[in-house]
Amino acid sequence: MYVEALEEEIHLLRQQNAELKQQLATSTQESCTTITRLEGELKASQHFLQVVVNTLPQGIFWKDRDSRFLGCNQRLLQDAGLASPQDIIGKKDCELPWQEFAEVHRQDDAEVISSNIPKLGYEESQIREDGTQIWLKMSKFPLRNVDGEVIGVFGFYEDITERKIVEDERDRFFNISMDILCIAGFDGYFQRVNPASEAILGYSQAELLSIPFLDIIHPDDQAATLAEMSKLSEGVRVFRFVNRYRCKNDSYRWLSWIAVAYDNYIYAVARDITESKIAEDALRQKEAQYRNIFETVSDGISVMDLDTGKVVSINPAFCQMHGYSEEEIFGLSPTDYIHPDSFHLFEKFITTVKAGGEFHCEGLDVRKDGTCFDVEVTAKLFNYKDKPHILSVVRDISEQQATLRERKQMEARLRQQAQDLEQTLQELKHTQSQIVQAEKMSSLGQLVAGVAHEINNPVNFIHGNLSYLEEHTHDLLRIIQVYQQQNLAYNSELQDLYTEIDFEYIQDDLPKILNSMKIGTQRIRQIVLSLRIFSRIDEAEFKEVNIHEGLDSTLMILQHRLKDQPEHPAIQVIKDYDKLPLVECYAGQLNQVFMNIIANAIDALEELMMKKPEILITPQIHIHTKIIDKNCVSIRITDNAMGMSEKIQKQIFNPFFTTKPIGKGTGMGMSISYQIITEKHGGKLECYSTIGKGTEFIIEIPVRH
Repeated sequence: MYVEALEEEIHLLRQQNAELKQQLATSTQESCTTITRLEGELKASQHFLQVVVNTLPQGIFWKDRDSRFLGCNQRLLQDAGLASPQDIIGKKDCELPWQEFAEVHRQDDAEVISSNIPKLGYEESQIREDGTQIWLKMSKFPLRNVDGEVIGVFGFYEDITERKIVEDERDRFFNISMDILCIAGFDGYFQRVNPASEAILGYSQAELLSIPFLDIIHPDDQAATLAEMSKLSEGVRVFRFVNRYRCKNDSYRWLSWIAVAYDNYIYAVARDITESKIAEDALRQKEAQYRNIFETVSDGISVMDLDTGKVVSINPAFCQMHGYSEEEIFGLSPTDYIHPDSFHLFEKFITTVKAGGEFHCEGLDVRKDGTCFDVEVTAKLFNYKDKPHILSVVRDISEQQATLRERKQMEARLRQQAQDLEQTLQELKHTQSQIVQAEKMSSLGQLVAGVAHEINNPVNFIHGNLSYLEEHTHDLLRIIQVYQQQNLAYNSELQDLYTEIDFEYIQDDLPKILNSMKIGTQRIRQIVLSLRIFSRIDEAEFKEVNIHEGLDSTLMILQHRLKDQPEHPAIQVIKDYDKLPLVECYAGQLNQVFMNIIANAIDALEELMMKKPEILITPQIHIHTKIIDKNCVSIRITDNAMGMSEKIQKQIFNPFFTTKPIGKGTGMGMSISYQIITEKHGGKLECYSTIGKGTEFIIEIPVRH
């Protein structure tokens, strides 16, 4: 019984043992499969990690505690000149191309390992084998195992050579600038200033960085400065903002700023304009003094255009002396208020001053009411607004003519006045370029009409007599021919003379000369007619006119600017004229509008071709006329220049606004044109422009009023 029980227990144990063996075999198989799978995944992960590391632009490496390389990415392999990651394992820095810096790297590694603290973002310079210098930005971290024990160092670097070169160049300009260069925060503190700030303000750079800049701005300028900072915070660039900064010695300097906000900082340039401010204030004071002298002196003073003979500036005494208002004087010629008996003196007056001499005489002038009075005139050449003019001083000497004694006293006073005036003239020569308000010049229409009138009479005289000259010449040649036939064969001396002067050539050429002269005078008459059409000096009132004649006369006057020039090709004018009715208008004023718009178009095309010769275009001005309805016509003038920004378009008709350089425009042409079209003619003047494509002006005026 006991044996049977034992055998049954043994059988059970054997059966359990077989089951355990089966379970063990199954578990072993599963473990092998899992291990194989995990090994594959590990290799895939390692491969993926290596691919990721190799794609990074930085050089990446890891070392053991002895600074021996355990691995790296592809970028470091390239810098080391190695082919495979296995080639660097076990090597030290002294075995690689940067061996010269191996000890520095070893000390950095040891510092990170011993301190267990990363060393981040430090820069170092290296010299390559070809002798070029490079800059690296390096970071190193302690390399730990799963137990947290430091077993080496992990690091990466990037090549910042190009950035360092740019920074060095930037710092070089930053340091050599004569102007203040600074970077400031919206918190009111400078973040960086250049050495020029020390020289101008007297503070050290450390002092400027430690105090709020509002503390050293003049109290009267602080509110305006904050307003400009507000603009900067909204992304608006600030140009030519001026304020005063207190220097370390408690004086103030005027600074002119240009600033822009970027990345929450203000980048600004400031120029010290203190000296120019002082000079400007002094200039204003002198100008006020000279203007006061000009306005209050008891003698009449006038400035006359040397070419036109028109007065362009006068003082109140001159007007009072002659009984005219200032506007009336500007509309007169000097001969209108000079007595006919003194006309010969006026001719000498012009001739003497043009030759550079000083003119002095006594004569007679005529007042507005027709009465005469004695005057003493002194005049000389005067450079006014960069153009030769005549400055004259006129003194009423009617009472002084009573006695010779009084006359001598007056001459002495006049000499003294001339000396004072000479000193004033010398000062005016230095200040005239600063005068803001200029007296109104004679209109172009009046000048053109005057020239046309002066040319027309002698040309008509010549042209009219050419036909008589041709007829008389023909008769004389006939007489000579008859005389030649009867006497030439019997008179050897006469025959020699005929041969010497080549009479046959004269007979043939003289009619040709007369014909050429007729053609030339006819051309001059056509030009004069175009000038008269443009000026319309005899059409001051509303009249029915041909708009196309005004446009063509304007183009004729500007023809010299449309022709081929050394700097640029000819400007093509394309005329697309509709059949227009006669239009009631002030013809001369309307022609002035055409002149302003077309001349501006020529200026824009010339500027484009001179400043941007790489832009190859055929410069064109397109003039298109059209009937809009029964009582309205339009004139569209278009160019293909660079165009204008929307901001400029909004200001184009404002008085004194100009895009031209100083001295090239007054800023009144388009404003006056707008007034002529809208107020004088009840029409519309509009401007449309696109950057890079051109500008179009559209004029619309009624046919009848």
